[in-house]
Amino acid sequence: MDTLGFFIFILHFSSTNGFLIVHTTKKLCLSTLKTRVILAKCNVTRPDQQWEWTKDMKLHHAQSSDCLWVNPSNAIPSHARLASIRNCDSAPSWKCYDNRGTFGLADKQMYLKKQGSMVTIRGDPSYSNWTKYEEVDSGGKQLMTNLCPGKGSTTTSSTSMYSSTHKPTEYTSTVLAIKRTYISTQSSDTVWADRTTRHRSTVGVPFTISNRVNTFNASLVATHTDDLIKTRTRRTATLSLIPSSVSRAVTTSGADSRAETDPSPSRFTTVLTTTSSAHTSVTVGRTVKLKSTFPFNVAPDTTAPASVTSTPAMPSSAPPSKSSTSPKTSPRKTVGRPTNDIAPPTTSTVPPYTSSTAPADPPITSTAASATVTTGPPTSPRTRPTAAVPPSTTTAAPRTATNTSTTTSAPPSTTTSTPRTTNTAQTTEVTSTPQAETTVKCSFYLTETSAGTDSISLKLTTPGEECNFAIFYDTRQSYITECDHNGEHTKEYICNIRHLEPGTLHHFKVLSKSDGEKLDVSVRTDPVGPSRLDVVPASVQNILPGQDSSRGLLVSWPRSHGQVDWYDLTLQDTKTGASRSTRVMGTAAPQSGFSGLIPGTLYALKLVATAGNKTALPVLASAATAPSAISGLQISATSISMTVSWQPGPGRRECFRVLLREQQGSLVKNVTVKSSVTSHNLDNLLPGTLYTVTVVTEAVGLQNSVSKQAVTAPSAISSLHLSATSISMTVSWQPGPGRRECFRVLLKDQQGSLVKNVTVKSSVTSHNLDNLLPGTLYTVTVVTEAEGLQNSVSKQAVTDPVGPSRLDVVPESIQNILPGQDSSRGLLVSWPRSHGQVDWYDLTLQDTKTGASRSTRVMGTAAPQSGFSGLIPGTLYALKLVATACNKTALPVLASAATAPSAISSLQLSTTSINMTVSWQPGPGRRECFRVLLRDQQGSLVKNVTVKSNVTSHNLGDLLPGTLYTVTVVTEAEGLQNSVSKQAVTDPVGPSRLDVVPESVQHVLPDQDSSRGLLVSWPRSHGQVDWYDLTLQDTKTGASRSTRVMGTAAPQSGFSDLIPGTLYALKLVATAGNKTALPVLASAATAPSAISSLQLSTTSINMTVSWQPGPGRGERFRVLLRDQQGSLVKNVTVKSSVTSHNLDSLLPGTLYTVTVVTEAEGLQKSVSKQAVTDPVGPSRLDVVPESIQNILPGQDSSRGLLVSWPRSHGQVDWYDLTLQDTKTGASRSTRVMGTAAPQSGFSDLIPGILYALKLVATAGNKTALPVLASAATAPSAISGLHLSATSINMTVSWQPGPGRRERFRVLLKDQQGSLVKNVTVKSSVTSHNLDNLLPGTLYTVTVVTEAEGLQNSVSKQAVTDPVGPSRLDVVPESIQNILPGQDSSRGLLVSWPRSHGQVDWYDLTLQDTKTGASRSTRVMGTAAPQSGFSDLIPGILYALKLVATAGNKTALPVLASAATAPSAISGLHLSATSINMTVSWQPGPGRRERFRVLLKDQQGSLVKNVTVKSSVTSHNLDNLLPGTLYTVTVVTEAEGLQNSVSKQAVTDPVGPSRLDVVSESIQNILPGQDSSRGLLVSWPRSHGQVDWYDLTLQDTKTGASRSTRVMGTAAPQSGFSDLIPGTLYALKLVATAGNKTALPVLASAATGK
Repeated sequence: MDTLGFFIFILHFSSTNGFLIVHTTKKLCLSTLKTRVILAKCNVTRPDQQWEWTKDMKLHHAQSSDCLWVNPSNAIPSHARLASIRNCDSAPSWKCYDNRGTFGLADKQMYLKKQGSMVTIRGDPSYSNWTKYEEVDSGGKQLMTNLCPGKGSTTTSSTSMYSSTHKPTEYTSTVLAIKRTYISTQSSDTVWADRTTRHRSTVGVPFTISNRVNTFNASLVATHTDDLIKTRTRRTATLSLIPSSVSRAVTTSGADSRAETDPSPSRFTTVLTTTSSAHTSVTVGRTVKLKSTFPFNVAPDTTAPASVTSTPAMPSSAPPSKSSTSPKTSPRKTVGRPTNDIAPPTTSTVPPYTSSTAPADPPITSTAASATVTTGPPTSPRTRPTAAVPPSTTTAAPRTATNTSTTTSAPPSTTTSTPRTTNTAQTTEVTSTPQAETTVKCSFYLTETSAGTDSISLKLTTPGEECNFAIFYDTRQSYITECDHNGEHTKEYICNIRHLEPGTLHHFKVLSKSDGEKLDVSVRTDPVGPSRLDVVPASVQNILPGQDSSRGLLVSWPRSHGQVDWYDLTLQDTKTGASRSTRVMGTAAPQSGFSGLIPGTLYALKLVATAGNKTALPVLASAATAPSAISGLQISATSISMTVSWQPGPGRRECFRVLLREQQGSLVKNVTVKSSVTSHNLDNLLPGTLYTVTVVTEAVGLQNSVSKQAVTAPSAISSLHLSATSISMTVSWQPGPGRRECFRVLLKDQQGSLVKNVTVKSSVTSHNLDNLLPGTLYTVTVVTEAEGLQNSVSKQAVTDPVGPSRLDVVPESIQNILPGQDSSRGLLVSWPRSHGQVDWYDLTLQDTKTGASRSTRVMGTAAPQSGFSGLIPGTLYALKLVATACNKTALPVLASAATAPSAISSLQLSTTSINMTVSWQPGPGRRECFRVLLRDQQGSLVKNVTVKSNVTSHNLGDLLPGTLYTVTVVTEAEGLQNSVSKQAVTDPVGPSRLDVVPESVQHVLPDQDSSRGLLVSWPRSHGQVDWYDLTLQDTKTGASRSTRVMGTAAPQSGFSDLIPGTLYALKLVATAGNKTALPVLASAATAPSAISSLQLSTTSINMTVSWQPGPGRGERFRVLLRDQQGSLVKNVTVKSSVTSHNLDSLLPGTLYTVTVVTEAEGLQKSVSKQAVTDPVGPSRLDVVPESIQNILPGQDSSRGLLVSWPRSHGQVDWYDLTLQDTKTGASRSTRVMGTAAPQSGFSDLIPGILYALKLVATAGNKTALPVLASAATAPSAISGLHLSATSINMTVSWQPGPGRRERFRVLLKDQQGSLVKNVTVKSSVTSHNLDNLLPGTLYTVTVVTEAEGLQNSVSKQAVTDPVGPSRLDVVPESIQNILPGQDSSRGLLVSWPRSHGQVDWYDLTLQDTKTGASRSTRVMGTAAPQSGFSDLIPGILYALKLVATAGNKTALPVLASAATAPSAISGLHLSATSINMTVSWQPGPGRRERFRVLLKDQQGSLVKNVTVKSSVTSHNLDNLLPGTLYTVTVVTEAEGLQNSVSKQAVTDPVGPSRLDVVSESIQNILPGQDSSRGLLVSWPRSHGQVDWYDLTLQDTKTGASRSTRVMGTAAPQSGFSDLIPGTLYALKLVATAGNKTALPVLASAATGK
């Protein structure tokens, strides 16, 4: 690299503001791969590792201009929440959670963490450790600092170097330790080494850039310990970094370097000096102890042998100067200061370098004046040694006045000095303190490395004798092995390291035990592939979702032994050679897959494991994809065969196999066909059998199949026979061969509709079908069914037809059957439809006298009727109807009927206006009478007259004139009739009069001049009229006009454009049909014409009317005046010669209508016009400086004026109200409509200002005189009203409003609005105290401002501080009334007196005094002052706190304590004898102090009260009475409280001590009994209680027994009578108490003889 490029390099990277983000533990930096964020080796020169903070705390990626982004959704698995870069708008903000490097999202506690080579976000903060790796700061350091930007100045982390504590006596020796900051591009298994220097030194390196403003001063300080074998945890060396531009060109030997951060091929201790000239000199060598002062120069040229330039020491503050070129005395160009002293030459010998991998950068060397420095051979920028520099010997030279330049090269070489003549270079001077000369004995080189899968071998070369080398782990400093001589090569050592993990990068430290020199070596063992590949031609949905599983291969393998970075899996088509590859990371699941493969193809698979840049031997396998299955499998079956067809699937195949299996799975057929065949026929099958057909595709030993089921059709029946009656049909058949499940008999009618569907067993061969329709053609189908398939045979048959039940014969018109026939000579025959089907009916008519017959046929689908015409009227005929269906005939149906009589002829009608005469000629044949029927035009029957058969005319009277009537003459005979009809109109009659009106005819003849027309009307005529003809004739000229009005229209008409005042003659003629009535006559005159030029002139109360008369004649004028509502105000009549008139006493501002009417011949004509009288304003203005909210809502009422006025006399359209400031003259106006309320207002006025008001009334286009007034505004309200309350006081403060005021009034109202206080204070007062208030009460305070008799107020509410109750009363008893259903023994009932004042609610808190656990409840202030807690621990002391709240204020808490009642016992058990009772129980939960056992008798009296310890669970109660019911109560006591459980038990009863039996009279017990046949038994009373005694007597011989019961309270005796004399009896007495019985008492006694 030349000097210019070197400085451009520095300029570029010194100008960036970015930084690197380092994982502190792994020393890896955030990088990007496309949009994904990954971890890579840190390198400040890589732009994809540069990050910047944005203002909103987002991490901006400099290269892509995107930001660091993650998806923190909990719906995504934590391992899948990988970091990436996206648009900064969607990126989240980040933050540092502490100073330890914990880093994550700003708005969600999720942390950035390393996951393999990726970065993810997780909720666990452990191992989230990140650091910022910055550029050079102003002090020349590279910094490792806190990742997040701090507030104020930046604090540098502890990674900066510190000054050496070495105290030089004269000079200071400087060694520059530069930490590598780039990522090597070489393979990861490249061997590299670190040379360690045991020397404390400092160096200052200024960088001055001539073409830039900024100057970098990289002061680097390093401190190293002398103990080289200590573990890394005790190293004290800290390194600072030079600028990134220099770090790319310089390699270092820092003791703190690690392979994770920099895999550079070599490390050196570097002494560095930079200048601003175009050429710099840098020489790398071993650390030496110097005695002279010398500068360090950066040498960009590394191709020539290294040179050393010695210059006199000069202050570091010397100004920079331009460089000049010195004479060349060696292959390397050097730059330095001129000097007169020349040092003697020195020589050194260097063995050649060995390298297996070319480094990326050239070494940088430094030399010291007057010293011999040995360096490696010259290397180009493309090569770099991988081993340390061999040792050299350095000899100090005396200081002279001449500058000496020494150049060293590969051994052997000689370095000579050349005088320098330039004086332009600025250098940094470093002095060295003279020390003793040091010689390294066992310096060594790493000349060869070799690695296997589990071992590594290192070959070392050393010039020393009897050296001893050992290998240690670099990270743990733990010993591994010793190095041995390599056979006869005494200068070579072999270090064998075994039992290593394959594919792992190992970091070793080679230690020379002779002199402590160290060399760091990193070597990777060869990786090992997996033992096998497992390939499954199955679904790869879990790897490649959505892929076709039949076209994929799933490959898996066991994990390789050792470390593997990734696996490369290659798949190759064995035929075409086409291949595909995929990479699986070593940390991922050991499996992958390929989809979209060609079915039926053999593929070769190869898996190669890679670790670093090493690969293992490939693992091979082969696998074939399954052939694709067929598609479109179709099966077409008959009863004995099946045809199978299909479509081949994609890919390759060898053949198809068609398999046929029965329902039980037995293979019936197995046929192999060629791969080109797509169908096959399977024959010789059983009818009605279910088969499974499978088509198998085979290829490469694999197969794929598709199956489908099909059934062969069953065989059909034979010999189908049908036998039918009219309503049933019997079906019989013979079954076909093969298997069948059943037969189905289907019956369909002629339309194909299914009538019956009957299923019968397969053994049935006949079936009867009933409830059929007669004469119907049915189709019978017998279906054979098996396995869901069927086969059928059909046959047709007709049921016997059935004729109709009757014939209906009518001797009337048959025009609808035989049009054109004589209706009077025919018979119409009809019948109900036959049940069932009929094809046709044959109808025969026979004359009963002559025997002549006639026939006709009616189709069964036609109407069931027919007729015969041309018959003899009045003749009896016989009828026969025969029904036929499908060539079958039913029994005939018979009937008889007579023909109707013949109609009349020559019907004549003769009419007047109210009469009509009817005449006719009789027809041939017989008849009984005639009937004459009269119907009006609507068809209603008006008259019905019967006349004898010899009458031929009849008169009909009382008819309506002009009416159309229908006359019908009916001939009747044999109950039959025939008729003839005819119409005629009666003569019409005209109206009685004509009414003529010489007025408007607009409604008759629109748009005509109403003043020149006549309107004619008339009453409707009696009877019917078709139309009226109206004729108008001028009586003078004889000119006439006519019009026609229809009889149904309104009886009126009119004529227009007539001459006003002319007399006209009118004639009206009515017409009905073709007849006209006598004319009606009348006469009438036209109306006069109206006036013109009507003029109106008004004042406020008067109006003058003037006009011009119209043409024609007029008798007078009338002047009418109406107001706006149309009411008539004035009606004045003037002569026809008058043309004006004055109207007075009117209302001002009122709109009037004036009408002038012209009258003549009793007719009139008028003209109207409107005018407004002059308006008059109101008498005054009323102004109130109050609220105008109702007029202008939302306005400030304290700054407005409300103006009102009385309504003006007369009418006003609107008022214009103007307000003017009397001082400034500024004015405002508003308009109020006359119909609105007579008021208005102005807002936003200045409080207390006098205003002038003017009101102008307007009516129409006229205005009245203005009305004037003045008024002042109300005072303004206060502001800043503040209320400060205690429990009984409230301080009110406020700020006065603008304007003037006289005083303030403070009003206090309670929650109900009642006034509590009313206080007046001066206008200068701004606060007031209100006392004697109620605590916790909501008050409304109103401050009223008063001025000029006006006021304005502001209100505010506040609550006085509440006061809690005086005490808490706690009862550990039942809280059923508060918490129903809770255990009362485990609750506390808390109550308290009501607080003084108001309380909204009480918050009651209960706390366990031992555990601190608490529970709370809220009681509203209006509720009962009590509450409770249930489910508490029995016997525990609780602390109680009650806080009263009113509004948002709380009172001081009220405290109390109480204990819960102890829990009751359980399992109470009582065990009783006759005089003792043992009580046992189980203690309840919680704490208790003692138990008390209480014993009460049946009357509730306390018998015993015993106290026992809390540990006792049983007690014995003695001295009890036998047979007695006792109540035992066990009471649990604790904290002065108790809980009890009770139970009852009866002690065992005791019988009497004896029985006394006397064979004597028992009259006193059983009166009337024979005493010689009885026994009297008595006994002493038993001790204790007895409910009753059961006494049993038993015959000792026969065993017969008798019993009696004696109550315990009765006399202790009983007896038995009617005993057998002389018989011995056994007696038994049993005493009972409760449900217990005593031992029986026995005795025997005999009856007397």
